[in-house]
Amino acid sequence: MSDRGSRGGRGGRGARGDRGGTPFRGGGGPRGGGSFEGGDRGRGRGEYRGGARGGAYNLPYRDSSRGGDRGGRGGRGGRGRGEARIYNPGPVPAYNAAVAQKENDIEKAVLKAKPPAKGPSPGTVVLPLRPGYNTQGSEILLYANYMDITVKGGVKCFRYSIDIGPGPDRKVPSIKRCKRLVQLLLEEHFAAERGHIASDSRANMVSSKKLNKVSDDEESTDFRVRWRAADETEYEENADVYTVTVKFTGMISVSDLIDYLTSSNASAFFANKSEILQALNIVVGEYPKSRTDIASIGANKHFPLNPGPNDRFSLGEGLEVIRGYFVSVRAATARLLVNVQVKNVAVYESGSLPNLIGQNPTSKSNLERFLKTLRVVVTHLKDKNKKPVRREKSICGLAREGDGANLRNRAPRGVTQERQPRQKIPFGAAPNEIEFWQEKPVAPMTKPAFITVSYWFKIKHKIDVDNRLPVMNVGSRDMPSYVPADVCEVIAGQPAKMKLSANQTAQMIRFAVRSPGENADSIVQQGAPLLGFSPTTNNVLKAFGLQPIPNLITVPGRTLQAPFITYKKADRKQESRLQPRDATWNLRDIVFYEARRAPTRWSWVVINPFMTYKRFGGDEQACMRRIEEWATNVRAAGIAIDSRPTAAGVNVAYGRDENPQRKVDAAFESLVKHRLDFILVVLPGRETFLYNTIKYLCDVKYGLLHACVAADKFVKGGPQYDANVALKVNLKLNGTNHVVGGNQLGLISRGKTMLVGIDVTHPSPGSARNAPSIAAIVASVGKDLSQFPAQLHVQTGKQEKVDALDVLLKSRLKIWHDIHEEYPENIIVYRDGVSEGQYDMVVAEELPQLKKACRDMCGKKQPRISIVVVGKRHHTRFYVTREQDASRSKNPPNGTVVDRGVTEARAFDFFLQSHAALQGTARPAHYIVVHDEIFAGMPISAPFTNSAEVLIDLSHRLCYTFGRATKAVSICPPAYYADLVCERARCYLQDVFDPNDTSSEASSDNLEMKQRMVTIHERVKNSMFYI
Repeated sequence: MSDRGSRGGRGGRGARGDRGGTPFRGGGGPRGGGSFEGGDRGRGRGEYRGGARGGAYNLPYRDSSRGGDRGGRGGRGGRGRGEARIYNPGPVPAYNAAVAQKENDIEKAVLKAKPPAKGPSPGTVVLPLRPGYNTQGSEILLYANYMDITVKGGVKCFRYSIDIGPGPDRKVPSIKRCKRLVQLLLEEHFAAERGHIASDSRANMVSSKKLNKVSDDEESTDFRVRWRAADETEYEENADVYTVTVKFTGMISVSDLIDYLTSSNASAFFANKSEILQALNIVVGEYPKSRTDIASIGANKHFPLNPGPNDRFSLGEGLEVIRGYFVSVRAATARLLVNVQVKNVAVYESGSLPNLIGQNPTSKSNLERFLKTLRVVVTHLKDKNKKPVRREKSICGLAREGDGANLRNRAPRGVTQERQPRQKIPFGAAPNEIEFWQEKPVAPMTKPAFITVSYWFKIKHKIDVDNRLPVMNVGSRDMPSYVPADVCEVIAGQPAKMKLSANQTAQMIRFAVRSPGENADSIVQQGAPLLGFSPTTNNVLKAFGLQPIPNLITVPGRTLQAPFITYKKADRKQESRLQPRDATWNLRDIVFYEARRAPTRWSWVVINPFMTYKRFGGDEQACMRRIEEWATNVRAAGIAIDSRPTAAGVNVAYGRDENPQRKVDAAFESLVKHRLDFILVVLPGRETFLYNTIKYLCDVKYGLLHACVAADKFVKGGPQYDANVALKVNLKLNGTNHVVGGNQLGLISRGKTMLVGIDVTHPSPGSARNAPSIAAIVASVGKDLSQFPAQLHVQTGKQEKVDALDVLLKSRLKIWHDIHEEYPENIIVYRDGVSEGQYDMVVAEELPQLKKACRDMCGKKQPRISIVVVGKRHHTRFYVTREQDASRSKNPPNGTVVDRGVTEARAFDFFLQSHAALQGTARPAHYIVVHDEIFAGMPISAPFTNSAEVLIDLSHRLCYTFGRATKAVSICPPAYYADLVCERARCYLQDVFDPNDTSSEASSDNLEMKQRMVTIHERVKNSMFYI
């Protein structure tokens, strides 16, 4: 919604209120127009220089799908980086003894207590209690990116809800306008109490003292708030007035939460914990949100608008990355903590809009997507004293036919028109291509006439605009308001909402990957001051009796030993066992554990042979020799494949003007009749569109097992590269690459337990409006954990709960039964992608579906079910305190487990860093048990002392069973595989997840059609097609 007056009037009201664009009053604009009033890698880099390379905008966009020159990428911001180091190599504070004692007290109480059968109130979900702390592995002391926060006793917190009514135009205010209205509410009505109030700028506010102007009973209080833009010093005479309703919703005490966290009562339950934490996060976020030099994104991410050269980096194509901080108040045993983590965000480069356009010289439609919703300041306006006035606007899009279709488009009756305006607005019209009827002449005009936007700015504002650039619609499609790009400046700190290009993603990673010591230093040295963790600068924290201590806490951890991995020796008969070092190993002198299916019939497909063969020096035979070499190396890894293809290969050639999708489709269709076991697909490069197309054709349409290789990597080849490809090939052919054998996997080793992975992928920035969410399930089929067939389900977009989970699990149970002629006794579910606020949803809504599937399939002998939620999008990080404990990248060693210090004693959760991060700061996985029927009642035998150790050890060892790599992975394979399946599903629906200029949404709301597009072909559905 634009500010009042920015669109101009609907008919001949004169020129008052020129607020952002051409006046377009009197009868309005062109035909159909109207009243147009204005993301673990990286390396060092040089000094940040900013700016664009070459000319600013000689050719701002190209109307061809080829794009053209990508424009200036700018400098390589950030300092060069030396060797990785640990954080604070000086004296290390000991772990908090009082916290350790309280953890032990609660552990003892829990062991004596009987777990509650149900919650304290109907509908309340009670999660399993922690059965004990981990004592396995060697001890290690770590820093964590948490800070203690002291709480002054007796401070009350008064909570209020805020409801902002519609404006005079009867429209609900935008999020940005709501934020400003809350600011005005506090300025106009609560100025005396302002230092005691914090708000989320939208729906809630809290105060450390009672607000006398607000009723303290069930009645709400209405306040009239006059609109005034942030850059205005005075109210306009006809300023819009909004009704803001404030209601007292209760008083809470932080001390009550502290009492709960320090209680040794095993069955203690505190219903208001989430409400108090929400209030505390509002208080902690008040300082950065109130600063004009800080950009706040969402509720708890804050970024400096003027970062230093080491904290920003040009990504090219009009974007840059800046470094900021995430902050969140967390409950832990016997205390409250503040979690602070380094965050990086891609933002639009601020400053001249023409310069931004010049860095993005793509098609007009791509340019519109890039600029849509971008906030700019228009600079051509002046107030009544002729002083410059800066007005903030939001770009709706470029000009297009149909803008303002319901508005008048003719000169007033009785006025003789010397000529008619342009009949249509061309898409992306320039200032000299849009005309409007100007009723009141402006010198040198002598009478009313149709004039162009370009001419209006010349005579009214004395600005010669660039007619090579499109105008910006800063109104709406119904009420357009056009301004030239020349008078627009991009506001700093706006996050990019589109998908980053491959180059931008690479640059983002290059900037983000830093040593653990650098990130820890940034948190303490830059993050704490930015967030206002000082009593001398943050009066709101002081008013609420809160004071974060700006030093990282220490926590105790344990380091587990890696399991033994089993392959076969080169004779393919004897087993070969090895124990990985640093969570990685190689295939030297060993072969895959089992290759069940030999690809006796195989062939190849070369996509775009002209470009592909160029990688081989233009020699087609060199490519053929390389394919035969690949087959020889795959055979050496243990797969019985002929060194030469058994069926004729296919070159898929297409011209510049031909549709490559049709050519590729025809090629794979021609191979179906050969009933091939496997196809090697050689791509000329990393063309996402072609890759996605091939995945859909082979997995869904034709049912062809295959592997894709990029020619630039394939040409270099070598045994190691070919062995890595062979890892995927063997899994797709139902093979087993390696096992964690013997009894190392505990109850899994008995062959009666099925592992299940579940994940859901959602539309991302840049996805089509009607893009769905897609749920994926994978499940093991035997105790060697080598095969995890998968199934997909399409559901409503942005919905995390899996709709048809019972149907999905039934399909996995059927496969298990087909193989074993019985159903599993245990089902361990690793559920990925669930936030902390959705744990109850998993138990209350997904668990019943799992139970239903078992009732329908398994008869009287029902499997026991445990659900473990795996989190990888949390913000917890750990740093070593001693150089001798650090890995090569200065991270904690692989196998590090933390279940004390930053956890709650009653929750059954832990952090596990199973992998070895090569560079950057390692991110541990977080595991929390939300339902348990398996571990709580199992007998415990040495070396374990409680069932928590059993689950921790199992989860750690499972990370060594991931079949696609010769290293331990960062999360349990069931969750990892489910994530891979979700990513593959996005390939099938690339038209909605990654739409281009030609993508259509005409019929894509149909979920049944989308389901067909992710339903795997019968021939390959029980394979690991996604690996």
